Amino acid sequence: MEKITEQDLERQVNVLNSYFGIEDSDAVGRFQVEYAYGDCRLVRIVNQGGGERNISKRGTKREIYQKLYAINNVMYEKLKDDLKA
Repeated sequence: MEKITEQDLERQVNVLNSYFGIEDSDAVGRFQVEYAYGDCRLVRIVNQGGGERNISKRGTKREIYQKLYAINNVMYEKLKDDLKA
């Protein structure tokens, strides 16, 4: 099994942010991975002061990667279906 790195997580977060048209790393509404105590979690920035809302519980890099991958696949399928309509 391949090791999940912070780069892998950041790549998935960038994909997720792109679905919302967010490219600025300081934008309110952006998603990011927060790291602490050897674990990480997915959060969304909700104000200019850096306030955040937890999107996932804390977990290993692999667990958060799997959540991000699933979210991105759902977003892709939804957008694909919307383009067909």
